[in-house]
Amino acid sequence: MSSSLTPVVRSLSPIRSVDSPSRRRAPAEQATPGSDVFTASWCCSVGATWTVELRSADDAALGRPVEWICSGIPTEQPAPERHTDDLLCERGLLLFPVSPDSAGDSPPRSRSRRLIGYVTRDTEVFRLAMMLRDVVDTGPDHPMVVAARWIGAGYSADTAARWILRGVHWPRVAQNISRTSNRVPS
Repeated sequence: MSSSLTPVVRSLSPIRSVDSPSRRRAPAEQATPGSDVFTASWCCSVGATWTVELRSADDAALGRPVEWICSGIPTEQPAPERHTDDLLCERGLLLFPVSPDSAGDSPPRSRSRRLIGYVTRDTEVFRLAMMLRDVVDTGPDHPMVVAARWIGAGYSADTAARWILRGVHWPRVAQNISRTSNRVPS
């Protein structure tokens, strides 16, 4: 029996993080990774079909989903892994997959939810994350989160990569260095 791939999208809100008033950030902090980067997980607990669940990268372990993309594939069948890219591309999302081996630093896995990777609609964030993936240890943050931090601070992917390769992992530190020395790494 073959199922056609007809995605049904359920969205709680525009592709922004769902924040309660007590969790809203100050204006200076609003350019955070959560506004550009989401965790994507296959989920079979939302309904009768496999669903890609998007959560803010800031709220990956505790926050509410910000968007669901239903695959149309019944949960009685295996997760439609080979359709992941198509489902995400149809929504303008770029996927940085996470290997199952690296699940130690990712959001908790449950029986009904399995992390696929990190997604963004921002091509510069994605480009910088891909530059960082094999080049530098970004510490506890995923390369997409680090990339969103830099792009959100107004740096181009190329300039941010130069700073990061020199060991500067936070845009604010780069700004302080630039102010005191009036130089950008070349």
